[in-house]
Amino acid sequence: RRQYSFNSQTYLDYAQRIVKKLADRYGRRKAVAIWQVDNELGHENSDLDFSDNSLQAWRQWLKKKFGGSIHRLNDDWGTTFWSVTYNEFEEIPLPKYTMPGTPAHSNENFRSNMSPSMLLDYRRFRKDSVAAFANHQVELLKERVDGCITTNAPGGEWSKALDHNDVFANMDF
Repeated sequence: RRQYSFNSQTYLDYAQRIVKKLADRYGRRKAVAIWQVDNELGHENSDLDFSDNSLQAWRQWLKKKFGGSIHRLNDDWGTTFWSVTYNEFEEIPLPKYTMPGTPAHSNENFRSNMSPSMLLDYRRFRKDSVAAFANHQVELLKERVDGCITTNAPGGEWSKALDHNDVFANMDF
């Protein structure tokens, strides 16, 4: 359960295929009044993703955010202070667990001694990944169903990289 990547094209293709098939079959039936997109997006740390797919998407997200300028990223992140200056986006890792022997506290998803600016951008990237996944499903459903579209929000909002405004923006409620 919850072993998927919002940044895996293979996963996205299969999710899209399932959504289309279900919507095409049941979308116009009067008995189906509400469609739920996924289930508790970001729950059980599913917003955390350290896969190769996520690494590539993270680097693309950074290139877009910083207008392709690695110098701007270094300046904004204060990498000189952290003794980690990047020469190209391909050098930037995911901020994985980097504090061996120190378990995450109950209010932490993971612990990392990377720059706080990097960690903040990683949360923004994760937030955008989850919202893009939800919004893509909503787009597919709006073309195929008559009922309302929504999802259920997981608890523990402070520990998740979610913006419910982004996730629910294109839903009916």
